[in-house]
Amino acid sequence: MDVPTDSSALVLLSDMSNEYDLAEAHNGSPYCYICLDSINRSSGDDLELMAPCACQTYIHRCCLDGWRRTSQTINCQTHCPTCLKAFQMESSAPLTKIEHGYEVISTYWWRFMSAYIIVVSAVVFLFNFTHWYHADSATKLDLLPGYFSIAALSLFYPIIVITLVVLGFCILYNMTLGILNICGVATGATTTAPIKIPDPPRVQNLRPLLTN
Repeated sequence: MDVPTDSSALVLLSDMSNEYDLAEAHNGSPYCYICLDSINRSSGDDLELMAPCACQTYIHRCCLDGWRRTSQTINCQTHCPTCLKAFQMESSAPLTKIEHGYEVISTYWWRFMSAYIIVVSAVVFLFNFTHWYHADSATKLDLLPGYFSIAALSLFYPIIVITLVVLGFCILYNMTLGILNICGVATGATTTAPIKIPDPPRVQNLRPLLTN
């Protein structure tokens, strides 16, 4: 049998040899593909060997969380870089009413907007068409620009008002904080509290090796 001499074949043989050596070292038992340790603890522990995606390899929970915190890979918090499948997250706590409302709006906002546009457009069209139909023939052409302007304002006026209200609230809020900081009222509250980086959501183990 001829031994391949090209670089790609040598790299392939080297990878196969490394995988064989690791399998022999761990006696065929699963191991973490980051730290190469086969220790496995109970579910939820930092040293739990877990399978977070469709890959056939395992990884410690602490190794996965550390990689998710420090990696610069796109979607490293939510997707596996190898199989590109999304992680399934554990639900740690029930959502509050505000969080639930934000989740619903962020998921179905396009349905709300499309329904709003259809309803407002239909009402404005019927009103304008009725008025235009009963108008004089000489003035029908002159009334069309006004109808288009009314229709546009009916669609975008509520959106503009809500945007201005939110923008004004943000400006007033920041101005209030600035005045309080200048007066020394809120200085201690803003400078003494350390900034805590939130932990990423916990990834669900799809193929647990141990059962509690």
